[in-house]
Amino acid sequence: MNVRVLIIFSLLFFLFGVSYFNKDIFNPTIVISSCLVALLTQMLFALAYRAPLNSVFSALITSLLLILIIRSDYNFIYCLATLFAIASKFLIRIENRQYINPTVFGIMSVYFFMGNSLFTIPQIPFYLIVSFLCINLLILGFYKVLKMHTFLTYIILITTYFLVFKSGEDYKIQNIIILSSFFLLDRSSLPNSNFSKIIMGILIFFTQIFLNHYVQMELSLILSVFIVSFLSPIFNIILRSPSFYWNGTNIRVLNEG
Repeated sequence: MNVRVLIIFSLLFFLFGVSYFNKDIFNPTIVISSCLVALLTQMLFALAYRAPLNSVFSALITSLLLILIIRSDYNFIYCLATLFAIASKFLIRIENRQYINPTVFGIMSVYFFMGNSLFTIPQIPFYLIVSFLCINLLILGFYKVLKMHTFLTYIILITTYFLVFKSGEDYKIQNIIILSSFFLLDRSSLPNSNFSKIIMGILIFFTQIFLNHYVQMELSLILSVFIVSFLSPIFNIILRSPSFYWNGTNIRVLNEG
């Protein structure tokens, strides 16, 4: 079975789990409309760029992530964020490679241009987060694509910071773990070399600390990932390393990511 199909099942499991504890999260209309926008946008761009149509699975993953993070009273916000996210995979590329996580781009687009959406991962039982992470780590590990350099570097730094300064008001450690797993395990938007991935984790951590304390951004982690991602092409120039392969397909293929 395609690894993306397994991840979609995992995300659906998490979405329904969150909905059980937070009744206002799951809305079938939002889920269906957002997924349809993701599929249609992906197919139209794939046809325009002559890319394989089997990339719709990655579009569904992006859509489900946006549904989990965005909170809005307007359904079109979800669809607009999905449209921006999927379009960015094709339109914003350097040397035919995508460096900005599409979900991050969709969230930032809505945040900066709409301003009436609330972004959050609601407080949920820790065991649900652990089970979700274990499922995804097993999936990625089984397919031998798991490289956790950025993720582990960031988690070690932010956990140490949380324990030392006990800044519970500024950081909800459960939210941080789940958000970082969404974005820092994404190999497509990270540089190639392992050392540069570690540097990325460090930079994301310090950027988040700065934004949270001096700019007071509620989306400090996601905005940090967005800002630091612009350094990925530079790292690839300075530190040469082979590109990432997913199930034998080079990441430079247009439909990936």
